[in-house]
Amino acid sequence: MTNEGIRLVYGGGFERSAWYEIFHNFGKQNMFSFKSSQAHITRRRIYAMNYSKSAISQPHVQNIIKTRISQLTRYIAQQASSTDRMDGKGSPLVVRNLLRALQADVFTAFAFSETVGTNFLNKLDVSRANTSEELGMDVIDLFHEDKRDAFFFWESESPFKYVARLLGWDGPIAHKNAETWVSNLISGYEASLQVAPKDMHPVVQKGLGDNSVYGKMLVWKNPQTGRQLSREERASEIMDHVGAGQDPVPAVLEYIIRRISLHPDVQACLCQELTTSLPCQSEERRYAIVDALPYLNAVVLEGLRLVDTIDSYQRRVVPKGGSTIEGYYLPAGVRFF
Repeated sequence: MTNEGIRLVYGGGFERSAWYEIFHNFGKQNMFSFKSSQAHITRRRIYAMNYSKSAISQPHVQNIIKTRISQLTRYIAQQASSTDRMDGKGSPLVVRNLLRALQADVFTAFAFSETVGTNFLNKLDVSRANTSEELGMDVIDLFHEDKRDAFFFWESESPFKYVARLLGWDGPIAHKNAETWVSNLISGYEASLQVAPKDMHPVVQKGLGDNSVYGKMLVWKNPQTGRQLSREERASEIMDHVGAGQDPVPAVLEYIIRRISLHPDVQACLCQELTTSLPCQSEERRYAIVDALPYLNAVVLEGLRLVDTIDSYQRRVVPKGGSTIEGYYLPAGVRFF
């Protein structure tokens, strides 16, 4: 399909199909699962600024990222030291799990607060393989690519759902367990707000959200109706955010690390750029400085280009009255893959 066709389908009023219902959580729609483009836009506006470059570069967000990366690098150093003492026969490293732990700890602190986020990195142990079960991350394995593909197959069409439930498939149980985990995170965050000083709005109090993603949803009101989001709606939304980053980010980072390890010349260029461009003192290093490094940026962009982290189609439905795309007429209601 040409660029013109793509613009027509994804920017010209083609609504999402019922397939997106598999992304509902807690029985509620979220930004990604809304069929209506307008509903999608309205929900996105609540927290869009939190994901902007200017917001990510704020000191408290950078501190979240730096402290967790430091935790991971300390563990890797310990693992290397342990392997040296064992004549190169240390326990295997499951790189994807290390990066999943990093992603979960960074995102939950970012989405809620420093005091409520997960602490999977603290559970890393050089004496074991650090599987999802050992780290306590198996409850969110639902979001990983291998589990997600099976989930999509059985839940994408109504006939498949009924067959799956007759066979006793445990996909819905895994989904429910993930919902319980997210609900517990929310309860911890909302409980922490109860101890905030009376004269300061809890969502913007330092250390308890800093206008966090969930904090924005907690106080948001519809500008037309004044209605706030229910707890289930907020939970569905934040669970979608958790799932969106749980495998794509680690997958890209794992690929980049792997490729760099196979190319000493790339390593040398990166080291040269980092050592000559970054301040010696870590506290003086700013996001803007790192973001402006051309070779590092090229490496990251190349990794994103080569790794297909989201391999599902973006289904759309032909609107009322039908539509002609590149010379072919499609009647209303036809699902577009």
